[in-house]
Amino acid sequence: MLQDLAGVAYESSRRSLSNAFIVSRKLLEEAIDLGSKYTVDQNIIGAIHYRLSLVYRNMAEREKEEDGTNALRKSIS
Repeated sequence: MLQDLAGVAYESSRRSLSNAFIVSRKLLEEAIDLGSKYTVDQNIIGAIHYRLSLVYRNMAEREKEEDGTNALRKSIS
């Protein structure tokens, strides 16, 4: 279920004409937090982290220079 929600959050930010990055980022981070509180397959948590890094990468492409650089750093950390 967490993986499905992460997929929906990522796809909505990717397809959005406006910047839905903040909403997607918060939802994905919440999914990661929930996964750490309960027994969840680590492959699913890894997939959520991957989608979160893609959201940060997409943010970096659309943001101003300094904000974009910070988002890009977060995407690879």
